[in-house]
Amino acid sequence: MRSALVIAEITVAVFLQVCSGLLLESLKAVERLSTGFDPQGVITATVALPPGGAGGSCAHFISASLVSRAVGIFTSVM
Repeated sequence: MRSALVIAEITVAVFLQVCSGLLLESLKAVERLSTGFDPQGVITATVALPPGGAGGSCAHFISASLVSRAVGIFTSVM
């Protein structure tokens, strides 16, 4: 009985090592793939809202205002 458990444990350990090796190879292959996304020229921004939060209409006004300003900035740059 004891030898069967040892054999089963070794079998499971080898199986897990093979699976982890295959997983690492898959992750390396995914890293090498081209996503088609070109991050050059991407601009990010952070917006800090009031600590109390912004209500529905206030949040909509803030987002609409920011979008219109951003469009104006980007069209003047290009």
